[in-house]
Amino acid sequence: MAKHITYILFFVLAMNHSVGAKGAGSSAKKAQEIVRKNAMRIDSVDQLLVVFNENAENSKAVIVAFEKKGKRWKVALDPIDAGIGRKGFAAPGEKREGDSKSPTGFFRLGQLFCY
Repeated sequence: MAKHITYILFFVLAMNHSVGAKGAGSSAKKAQEIVRKNAMRIDSVDQLLVVFNENAENSKAVIVAFEKKGKRWKVALDPIDAGIGRKGFAAPGEKREGDSKSPTGFFRLGQLFCY
């Protein structure tokens, strides 16, 4: 029987961090820091996508995929440049339809298929 995997998409405001300025290793470390800070919220999750940017208004972001091995989170794929809302991230609880911002928070994606 196939193991059921839960996917979560996590948008985070990572203020005062330079996205990609120091390379993929730096982005992965920043994403791991975000995962550590939210460990209690993601305890029952096996796979995680972390999306973060330099400041809330920036539409450029980084996405890092993680997979839980035992009780530790391991980077599953190298960080990838990503685009988010034209006006960046909305603060938690402040997302409004048509504001050109991506929401901040935890979001279940369900089962995904891709090539």
